[in-house]
Amino acid sequence: MKDEAHQKPRGGGQRRAFTIEELKALLNEASGEWKGQILFGIYTGQRLGDVAQLRWDDIDLEKKILSLSTQKTDRRHILPSAPTIVRWLTGAAEEFTGKPKGPLFPNALAAISKNGKVGTLSNQFYALMSKAGLVTPRLNHEKKADGQGRTAPRLLSELSFHSLRHTTTSMMKNSGVSPAFVQEFVGHDSKTVSQNYTHIELASLHEAVNVMPDLL
Repeated sequence: MKDEAHQKPRGGGQRRAFTIEELKALLNEASGEWKGQILFGIYTGQRLGDVAQLRWDDIDLEKKILSLSTQKTDRRHILPSAPTIVRWLTGAAEEFTGKPKGPLFPNALAAISKNGKVGTLSNQFYALMSKAGLVTPRLNHEKKADGQGRTAPRLLSELSFHSLRHTTTSMMKNSGVSPAFVQEFVGHDSKTVSQNYTHIELASLHEAVNVMPDLL
C-alpha cells in the first residue's frame, strides 16, 4: 500500500502504512481491547492516546458516529463509524458490564501514565506486531553486536500504531476519496488548516468511510 505521508521516526527509518496482508496478520493475533483499538486506529486514523481514552458516551451506535477530543490539537472531532467498527462495537456492547460513561478500553486507559505518555501501550503494540511476524522482537537484555546496551538509543521501527494513521489515509485515497474528505476525517495537526473543512457534511464523510475494506 502506497503511503504519501511518511513520518521519519527518531533513530532512523520512516513510518509507513501497513499493507492489507499485514493488517490481517495483526488482527489475527489481536484479541479483546487490542483488537478494538487496532480497528479504531484503522477506521478512524486517530492516535493511540486518543483511541485509548475513548468512552462509551463518545459513541452513538444508532447514528453510527463517534465524538472525541484529540489531545494534540484540542479539537472536538465528530467521525462516522465504519460498518466494521459498528459491528465490533455491537459485540463489545453486549459484553460491557461497566457504567454507561465508562472507558471503552479500560485496561488501555489504565496503562497511560499520569503525564499522558503511552509508552507502555506502544511497547504492547510492538510486542503484538512481533507476534504477528511484522517486526523483529526487542531483546532489551541482550547487548548489540556493536557493544551498545540498554542505554543506547533504540532504533524505531518503520511500523507503529501511528502507521495506522497513514494506513487510513492511504486506504481512503486509494479508494478514490478526495484529499479534502481524507483530511477532514483524519484530522489536521493545525487548527488553522482544519477550519477549511469544518462544513463538509457528515453524510459525505459516511460515504467516504464506507468505501474502506472490511478487515473483519
